Amino acid sequence: MNVEDFLVIGMSPGNGYFKQEVIDRILKKYSDEYLNLGIFIPDVPAISTYLALGYSENIARGKKAIPQGNNFKNRVKRSIKNQNLNESHILVFDWQKENIENNNDYKKEYNYVKNLYFTNKDFEKDINQATKNVLIENPFKKKSIELSDIQIGTHYILSEFAFMKFLPKYLKQYNKFIYGYHKEWDVFEKFINGFYDDNKKDNLVFLKIQDFSY
Repeated sequence: MNVEDFLVIGMSPGNGYFKQEVIDRILKKYSDEYLNLGIFIPDVPAISTYLALGYSENIARGKKAIPQGNNFKNRVKRSIKNQNLNESHILVFDWQKENIENNNDYKKEYNYVKNLYFTNKDFEKDINQATKNVLIENPFKKKSIELSDIQIGTHYILSEFAFMKFLPKYLKQYNKFIYGYHKEWDVFEKFINGFYDDNKKDNLVFLKIQDFSY
């Protein structure tokens, strides 16, 4: 274990993969392997996903993204308690309580990523494709997915990228931030390797973690 490494595991609100037993296995395995573990549940950014899926603002926020985010946070807390994990080494980010959206450092990183989306055609194409895949595969979509919906939905993934880029400023005690997810994420790997902006993010790493659905 490297005390200066911080593993962040993303859990998208509404993603059916993150059942209680899966969360239990993720937390047990990776809290054993990493001294510093963060759970990232971007519920506020997920509102844009539900808007893109055809839900109204009220439903997207009040009935979908925020309640589902709270549900995942409760599952994580239950898992920590039931497995007697060391909660002092597991940080569960709370987008609303930590007021991340209005943090000046976060806003700078979001503006950077958003500007890259508008000025780099390769980045725009890859972000659109990644967003489209998520929307089309979602079984709860209320409409056919069009380009305008994809453009709305990109806010979610751009927020994820901005958050990871923001973390070294937010948690200055760590040197390396590792984003763990159970699927490949080519667009993020290309982003941190500087493919789009010739700016390699040396303190960011992607890790494909174990898929516990099998």
